Amino acid sequence: MGILNFGKSDQPRDEATATSELIQQARRAPYPSGPFARRFFAAIDRTVSIQEPLIRSYVAKIEKKHGDATPQRRQEVLDTHFKNLATGSGAGTGGVAAVPGVGTLLSLAGIAAESALLIEVCALYALASAELNGIDISKEETRRAVVYLAISGATAKELVQALAEDRTFSSLQAANRLRGARKLRKAGSVELKQANNVLGRFAFRQVRKSFGGAMFKKVLPFGVGAYLGAKANRKIAERMVDNVHVFIREADEIF
Repeated sequence: MGILNFGKSDQPRDEATATSELIQQARRAPYPSGPFARRFFAAIDRTVSIQEPLIRSYVAKIEKKHGDATPQRRQEVLDTHFKNLATGSGAGTGGVAAVPGVGTLLSLAGIAAESALLIEVCALYALASAELNGIDISKEETRRAVVYLAISGATAKELVQALAEDRTFSSLQAANRLRGARKLRKAGSVELKQANNVLGRFAFRQVRKSFGGAMFKKVLPFGVGAYLGAKANRKIAERMVDNVHVFIREADEIF
């Protein structure tokens, strides 16, 4: 179900088992490092540090302009804004590759900034969707959890239990408190930060799978990258929309 898992298995799996497996994969991996990891987490940090009133103001404009629309229709408006912005950023970066001789190098230099921008756009879209659907995002760690869950696609009612079983937690007492809370919004600040530590590793692994393919498409010469870059970003955006819709439906089980 993840934004960055473009391939889908034909065999349905129990969601609790699937979620636990994903958490186990993230746990076994070393904490992400390197330039792309730094850009990814910096982009998330910049987004979640944005004050809630700014996101609320944007959502209020949608609600005012579409006051008679159903909640589903308002979400569709937000979905469209997000997909158009993501697609446009992909075409802009890929178009640089059309410059003869130096196009590929210039495109690689630009992709770093654009990829971080796309991550920020994905994060803002997740937070705006949460606000639009009545999820409390007033706390920074809650906003971080919303972003990681939406990006990774790991939204299942068994998620808190899976997190509580993770060895990342510094003490059995902290894990038990998270397990007892059952919902992330009821967890203490320490438990929520540790949960986000696990979710962040998993979300990054998912992002890395997607952006690797998108980067290759954007550096193709002779202007091909502009079209394929936009198409790659559109695909990422569509997966993100799918994830957010699932997250919104299941949010009551987590928050």
